[in-house]
Amino acid sequence: MGHFPSGVILHSFNGAPEVVPQLTKLGSYFSFSGHLMPLQEDEARKIVKAVPLDRILLETDSPDALPTNPIYFVPGNATLNQPANVRSILIYVASLLEMGEEELAEISYKNAVRVFSFKGSKITSK
Repeated sequence: MGHFPSGVILHSFNGAPEVVPQLTKLGSYFSFSGHLMPLQEDEARKIVKAVPLDRILLETDSPDALPTNPIYFVPGNATLNQPANVRSILIYVASLLEMGEEELAEISYKNAVRVFSFKGSKITSK
């Protein structure tokens, strides 16, 4: 139907790299979570590298998608994910992109501000 005016977030994206260009043209953002980690590393790298940097978001998908290298566990249940594990996602995706964690954190933050900003919001995109 056309471009999404405010953007759309593809939650826990681990789809085919071939679809990324067309989805980007439609205004999509691609959010990576722990669901990316069970894939073969070469496959995960192809997916992540297909996404333009200005469209990358990071998430945990808590309480699901526990990363393969969690930093934090939910007390009493080591199978549940928690939001603090977004750092694990950051570390993994940065390694796939061969970039520094701080650089990716800044990119993802700016992208999140852009997609979640709206008139009247306390978060503004500048």
